[in-house]
Amino acid sequence: MNGKNSAAADCPTGSTSPTQNDCPTGAYCLLGTAIPTDCPIGTYSSSSNNDEFSDCIECTGGQYCYSRGLSAPQAQCKAGYYCPEGSDESSAEECPAGYYCPIGSTEPTICPMGTYQPNDVQQSCFDADPGWYCPDEGMATQTVCPAGYYCAGTATITPTNCPEGTWSYT
Repeated sequence: MNGKNSAAADCPTGSTSPTQNDCPTGAYCLLGTAIPTDCPIGTYSSSSNNDEFSDCIECTGGQYCYSRGLSAPQAQCKAGYYCPEGSDESSAEECPAGYYCPIGSTEPTICPMGTYQPNDVQQSCFDADPGWYCPDEGMATQTVCPAGYYCAGTATITPTNCPEGTWSYT
């Protein structure tokens, strides 16, 4: 009985024992109950014979629990979204601009210096383009390379002075 109280069983009418049936995984059975109560949406329970609501565990961060009575989380959070602990499919959060969220994210990840992300609901960041740079983390837009400097792209963080004898008008 998984070390739980022997009262964690359902006891339908006509039972010949106070622990007639084991309480199933994904549910809990209050003392004297005739029918198991499913763990609610956003929770699960992988053990049987639970005897109280608190035996239902909040869904693991980065995963969904969008049905009642689960014995395990149902799926990983979709790319472009993040799922804090206790999430169901409708409570997944959109990843904001300047951040990225790969599959199974528990929170948004800030785009590193040299990259940007102008859109919401994305799973990766873009490298700075030639003629542009990204000096800060979490940039939603690139910064144009100033006159007298060049920016090679490919995750440029700082502009480079034009070599002597050359120039740049942007």
